Amino acid sequence: MKGLTGRLRAILSHLFEFEDCGDALRVTTALVSPHGDYITVSIHPLLEGGYEVSDDGETLRQLELLGIIIHLEKIRDICNSFGVEISDGKLTCRAQGTLELARSIIWTAQAASFLLWDKVVWKNNMVRE
Repeated sequence: MKGLTGRLRAILSHLFEFEDCGDALRVTTALVSPHGDYITVSIHPLLEGGYEVSDDGETLRQLELLGIIIHLEKIRDICNSFGVEISDGKLTCRAQGTLELARSIIWTAQAASFLLWDKVVWKNNMVRE
């Protein structure tokens, strides 16, 4: 990720903070969780080219820690409205170029933020599938 890290930092540094984590680039966004923590996502390069932006499973993990009973269909519908998918318990979005990558970072972080702040998810005591 070293060559990619420098290039991405130069292009996107005015929007996000970055941390090189070896096989991924950790991105801190300006969006916050209900606990006041900044929402972070990771950029993973794909073997076939492009990138996958992921919350690394942090959103669903936080909801479970809060005692929220997760209804995956509701969560999936919310994520899809942001252009984000759920894969292996993680919120994910794929991108090819720099503009798509910036959009994927924002969409993934927005989906995570919305799920963590969404009073419907919190109050409905939904049953997990």
